[in-house]
Amino acid sequence: HKNLTSVTMQAPVAFFDVTPIGRVLNHFAADMQTVDIELTQSISQLAGCFTNVLGAVAAIAAATKGTFMALAVPLVYIYLTVQRLFRRTSTEVERLSKISRSPIFADFSQALTGAPSIRAYCRQGTFLTNALNAMDANNAAIVSVQLCFNWLGIRLELIGASVSFVIVTVAVFGNGFIPAGWRSCEIMIC
Repeated sequence: HKNLTSVTMQAPVAFFDVTPIGRVLNHFAADMQTVDIELTQSISQLAGCFTNVLGAVAAIAAATKGTFMALAVPLVYIYLTVQRLFRRTSTEVERLSKISRSPIFADFSQALTGAPSIRAYCRQGTFLTNALNAMDANNAAIVSVQLCFNWLGIRLELIGASVSFVIVTVAVFGNGFIPAGWRSCEIMIC
């Protein structure tokens, strides 16, 4: 935040001529939201997810006597491919979402400073229409972000379902391969 403030204050006047004030305000608001809210949640989710995945992989590898590790290599490759595709797309869609938020901030800022002029020229309807259009564009971008995450969720669920299928297949058809005590644990996990 300090660097952003410093760079913004040292920017030439031409920067403010071509950059809407809403975009500048949006950067400040987004940075503070990321640091205050999203960063702590992301770290917590990462730690929980890492321990869950590590525990599940260890349990499955032990139950299948290491056979699962042969399946793990293609699964890791598939996962990395899905992750690469998701990252490229989500980065661009997130960028569009943030850019579409800028006109909302700009219009609001201008309306606060120019409220007497807006009332004097009876332009409330025009301002309201512009604000609603900007919000619609931003909502469309937000829905696109959510759809990207749904796309990722479906792919990850498919990978998880394929792991469950392989484990159940080994448990059912591998008589004597997996001890009876482990079979009940695997079915409960799946």
